[in-house]
Amino acid sequence: MKQNEVFHRLYYFTEEQHAYKNILNREIKISTFDALNDSHEFKNIDTSGKSQRPLRRSIDNLIKKTGEVKGLICLSKCWRSPLMWGYYANRGQGVCLGFDVPNFPGADAIVTPIKYTKTKISLDELDLKNNPYEVMDNLLHTKFIDWKHEKEMRMIVAKSTCEEREGLWFSKFDNTLILKEVYLGDKCPKSVSDYEKLISETNYTSTVQVKQTRPAFGRYEYTVSESVPQGELLATNT
Repeated sequence: MKQNEVFHRLYYFTEEQHAYKNILNREIKISTFDALNDSHEFKNIDTSGKSQRPLRRSIDNLIKKTGEVKGLICLSKCWRSPLMWGYYANRGQGVCLGFDVPNFPGADAIVTPIKYTKTKISLDELDLKNNPYEVMDNLLHTKFIDWKHEKEMRMIVAKSTCEEREGLWFSKFDNTLILKEVYLGDKCPKSVSDYEKLISETNYTSTVQVKQTRPAFGRYEYTVSESVPQGELLATNT
């Protein structure tokens, strides 16, 4: 993406029933710090050795306190990955939602790309006393290189702006998370017309395209199915 582009187009994979409720309720579930699927999440700084036990405890406490007030929305730069459809969209039975997210630079950024590394970050690279922001940035935005296929862009969300229901936290769609596309997996039980009807009845304020996908014939990726009429709805302004 070019630096002068106004929006990132980013993607959220989920199961079909969740996607339907997301669109209906204009909201997305945020991930809490204690419920992420990477066992090395927030453990990306090399704190090996007995002498680093106090530092390990300090980092654990910092993450715990931060997790009490913040959560994550984990988005991807690409909707075509068969791994993402397999892992997060119920083996192609789910849905991928495409959002426009403002592309603000520097400290104003709403989303930050994950850095993928082969080794953990050395303490020699960090200024723990004088630059705590750098430490937190590394903790929140660094993962092992084996996760690189996710092409993740991460949004940090304050829980105070979210709604809690039955222990889950939901963030409303707004001008920082604008629904633009709905991709249906190849085994999705609902059709393009089902989602067109949902979007039309929910009165979205921008154009939302609904597309049926399938595994590509010549490449290891998902593609739009040409045999299925693809929907495009100009939602009614509200």
